[in-house]
Amino acid sequence: MEVEDEEEGEKARFYMRLLYVSSFLSAMGDRVWGFAAPVILTSIYTDSLLPAALFSFVSELFCFLFGTIIGYFIDTFPSRSTVITLCLLIQNGCVGICCLLLFLLHQNYAFPHPPFFTPQYTLNWGFLFLFIPLIIIAGIAALSSNAE
Repeated sequence: MEVEDEEEGEKARFYMRLLYVSSFLSAMGDRVWGFAAPVILTSIYTDSLLPAALFSFVSELFCFLFGTIIGYFIDTFPSRSTVITLCLLIQNGCVGICCLLLFLLHQNYAFPHPPFFTPQYTLNWGFLFLFIPLIIIAGIAALSSNAE
């Protein structure tokens, strides 16, 4: 009987360690992503902080505007573990898509950096076609990160 209780306690400690490691890695990944994406945008736009600031601003704006709706959804959904798993999948998928968009931005517009407007004062549609989905998807990733 004592051996079973000791094995059960050891198993519980093992799962708690796994939970702590998983939580640490998830939080660290969020922090690294929140820092790395604006740094990459500043390496593309060396003369302006506007893209990096817009990226961070829109991400936090999504959390501010839709955070309560997501919280209400989590509270009313019968299985929280299902919602958290879904949010993790959405977050990781969005971060992957954002990495792809950042790669395309860096490959196509890194040197010389792209102007928001071309010399004829028309919009640079190629850059905006990649940048606008980037910040929207980053906002969705930040929102799903808060749902965890």
